Amino acid sequence: MADRRQAYQLGLDAEDLAARFLRSLGLDEVDRRARMPGGEIDLVVEDAETLVFVEVKARATLTDGVEAVSVRQQARIRSGLRAWLSAHDRDGQRMATKSVRCDVIVVAPGHDPLHIPNAFPAAEDGGF
Repeated sequence: MADRRQAYQLGLDAEDLAARFLRSLGLDEVDRRARMPGGEIDLVVEDAETLVFVEVKARATLTDGVEAVSVRQQARIRSGLRAWLSAHDRDGQRMATKSVRCDVIVVAPGHDPLHIPNAFPAAEDGGF
């Protein structure tokens, strides 16, 4: 049980670090740990042009973190993204003015966060 709590806290700490990092790039946090049907979105951030859905991975190495974002997990994130947009954009205003992308941020001990913009397509067909 202690290992599970420790892993949960590690994930929260990684998300906090990722959110601070993204703020330093001028992105504003919109949502965090959004549990949606089909998937959870770790962070949702935006600037004037783009709505960004961010998967945060805390791993022992940066390579392990990058490899942890599997094709199956990407599909779950896309499912959560669609549900999030449906729940938060009922009038279509956000989508009318913003593009959507999926980023990954990997946090590993001894390294700055690794930010991978457009890590995978927000829609399976590559469009949105």
